[in-house]
Amino acid sequence: MRRHKRPREDLTMPEGNLRLPRKIRNSKGRVAAHDYEEAAQQLIKYSIGNFCARLASEYAYPDRMTQVAWAKEAWKEACKSHKIEMGFNSEIIQMVRD
Repeated sequence: MRRHKRPREDLTMPEGNLRLPRKIRNSKGRVAAHDYEEAAQQLIKYSIGNFCARLASEYAYPDRMTQVAWAKEAWKEACKSHKIEMGFNSEIIQMVRD
């Protein structure tokens, strides 16, 4: 008997009034920061640094749910630091986590 995969969780930001990052080029395979507009690139870089610092200082091997939560928090902190209101999508969260 085959098991069905669980549906992916929705990783978009809950506040629906924020604009999502705009892609400026199509990905060739894996998505990368340079696929997004300049403002989103800056937020991605900041978020990745924030996420890595948290891994180093709190716990190096968090479970997937914790990684997603930390990535979302890192994105929100980046937005606050850069004074930009921008939502995120699952690709952004995946980049921050990887």
